[in-house]
Amino acid sequence: MFTSGNIMAKVDFSRIFQKADDAVKKRNFPAAAAWYGEILNMDPDNLEAAKKLRAVQVHRCKEEGKDPRGGGISGKLSLFGTRTRKLFKGKKSNPEEEVQKYEKILDKTPHNVQALLELGKICKEASFLNRARVNFETILDVEPDNVDALKNLGRVFWDHGDPQSALKIFDRAKDIAPNDGELARWIKDLAALQTTTKLEDMGDSYRDRFRDAGQAAEAEKRGAMLRTKDDIDRALQAKLKDIADNPKNARLHRELGQLHEKNQDLKKAEESYKKAREIDPRDNFAMDCLQDLQLKKFDIKTARLQEKYRETLDERYLQEIEKTKKGKLIFKVKDWSRRVKAYPTDTKLRLEFGDLLMKVNKLPEAVAQFQKCINDPKTQLRANWLIGRAYGIQQLYEPGVSALSRAMKGCPSKNAMWKEIKYDLGKLLIDAGNKDDAKKEFAELIEVDFKFKDSAKLYQELAGVPTKPEAAEAAEAAEADVEIDLDINEEDITDLDGI
Repeated sequence: MFTSGNIMAKVDFSRIFQKADDAVKKRNFPAAAAWYGEILNMDPDNLEAAKKLRAVQVHRCKEEGKDPRGGGISGKLSLFGTRTRKLFKGKKSNPEEEVQKYEKILDKTPHNVQALLELGKICKEASFLNRARVNFETILDVEPDNVDALKNLGRVFWDHGDPQSALKIFDRAKDIAPNDGELARWIKDLAALQTTTKLEDMGDSYRDRFRDAGQAAEAEKRGAMLRTKDDIDRALQAKLKDIADNPKNARLHRELGQLHEKNQDLKKAEESYKKAREIDPRDNFAMDCLQDLQLKKFDIKTARLQEKYRETLDERYLQEIEKTKKGKLIFKVKDWSRRVKAYPTDTKLRLEFGDLLMKVNKLPEAVAQFQKCINDPKTQLRANWLIGRAYGIQQLYEPGVSALSRAMKGCPSKNAMWKEIKYDLGKLLIDAGNKDDAKKEFAELIEVDFKFKDSAKLYQELAGVPTKPEAAEAAEAAEADVEIDLDINEEDITDLDGI
């Protein structure tokens, strides 16, 4: 399935391979390693050479009575690996040179897990996917439960156009680390990709990645775009066949549920998700699908009530709509509480949970969630922003201004988020009585976008320029937050019968 991605793959290396293989037979492992290394110098992504090089290095260590894993180098490697990846991302270093540096370490300690992991990541970033695969698989030969290696190996197969193998590897990792939030998203995305992405979009090279046309045709059939009901029905039949062959596979039942859901058969979808949970009670992804289905039912109920209101103009339907929206909000708060416990490292999920807590006026609890996201670069900016807003609502002005100022520093450009944070900072400074600093913030904001919300009017007020009172009142009314009454019964959450 994997073929070399380097143009040198077209060169005939058979004579060099023959010399290397002969050296192995003579147990001249240093010479064999040199020949395999020579091939990799010319074709850095040669799968056969990468595999054989690692194998002869291990044989040589064992023959010399040395431990292939080595020792005492892990601390240095950690710093070295971080430095080399940063250089590579900044395009200040040749990836092939970095590969050679790690190969020197692995020549003496071919089972050094940390070196293999670092080298695999560099190869993956450089699109040497075959070479990356060999290194991650070598780790798994030594440590079968290494989640980092499994996750990286799955991504390699995914990038190489083999989603089925990637999903199997991710499922294996999930069994070891059921609470890995990043892994959960990948599995969910990959499952969706298999049922909604047309594999033909990958180009003519897609078929070349498979060993035979039959395998490619089967993959296309399973992954084709589900445009019509007939497409979905065919996919359902294929999935049912898979389940008949492997009835205890929770993932297959979960994917069946997703197909039923796409077919608008919510009852069968719910049954499939529950079956997946019955087979594997630890399957948090099936539980997520089940709860997402309940959220969809809230939306369906709201849409039906809105349609009835448009037809009758009966205000009782407006009351039911409000009640249903409140029920959905409470249901979502409870479910996100479950999800952050299931995926404690998923900072994106924690941000969403904190946002929900703010909507139900649980501000200290919301801040606690946001604070757990500050150390993640992917969520740091938004976490500081939301912390600042939450502090502002609680009239904790000094820490609120500090949080929003940190968020401002984290903005890479004067984009839409920059304007939102700048506006919130200015408003908070006004509330704190610091009008001079507030005026500076709004001055910078209107230089970028004069029409952003009521920032121009606020600046005029701070600068002492007369404004129309009614216009200010209208702007203030538009900014007012809607209070949500949460005093409703439990049945308001679960009354979704018939949907």
